[in-house]
Amino acid sequence: MKKFLLVCIALLSIVSTTGIHADYIYWANYTSGTIGRANADGSSPQPSWISVSSSPVDVVHNDTHIFWGEYTANTIGRADIDGAGANSSFITGCANPSYIAIDSNYIYWCNVTSNWIGRANLDGTGVNQNFLMVGSNPRDITVDSAYIYIADAGGSIGRANLDGTGYNQYFMSGLPSSVIGVEVDSSYIYWTQYTSNWVGRANIDGSNYIPSWISGCSNPYLMALDGTYIYWTNYGNGTIGRANVDGSNVNQSHMSSLNSPAGVSVRLVPTPVPEAGYIY
Repeated sequence: MKKFLLVCIALLSIVSTTGIHADYIYWANYTSGTIGRANADGSSPQPSWISVSSSPVDVVHNDTHIFWGEYTANTIGRADIDGAGANSSFITGCANPSYIAIDSNYIYWCNVTSNWIGRANLDGTGVNQNFLMVGSNPRDITVDSAYIYIADAGGSIGRANLDGTGYNQYFMSGLPSSVIGVEVDSSYIYWTQYTSNWVGRANIDGSNYIPSWISGCSNPYLMALDGTYIYWTNYGNGTIGRANVDGSNVNQSHMSSLNSPAGVSVRLVPTPVPEAGYIY
């Protein structure tokens, strides 16, 4: 009877993934009119990676493109994810579109001076500048699989269904004024408080909020998450801060010597690890 020898060969080219990590960090340089890029650890910064027409505030991306809002040009720009093909007039007719968000189907933006949320298809078609009317002082916007969240500089965070219905301007209320940025993950909602120099956090249902969850910032503006870290721009001193997503190991100068950084975004990729393989 023929017997088969079981041979264990470790570290073959079989690869599994255990999570995600960020490989690039992007940010909007408001006063210099550029989009910057660096490795996620802050190394190899390119402050003028993309030159835009005017005053970029927020920056977001997906697998194929990077998008930004141009406050004074009243446009939303787009470029290929490698920085090529920059078009500052990808979407026009906005009203100071400072803050933007994307999901798998749409791009959303705050028309700051008209108090409307705009929406379009990701290819720039189907533009609706009056998709959702919100309260005064809309600032940042973010989305998850069920809701749109809008930061209000008056001291609240609003929430609506993805189709624009069910808007509640005071989903979270009683926050210190100057709420600017808002981000969410599956468990928490995070926000920045520009004049208080804090990053706040609450449960995703709005309960148990901690306004001073991270302190010691310098006019914190917008944020990004990568599952491991939270990043925020310190507009006041030209830095990007970073901490573990549980709020520990705060580093207010993860990146420094930036030019009025406003929006920030991080590109996520799978984390590959070798997996033991077998030949039978």
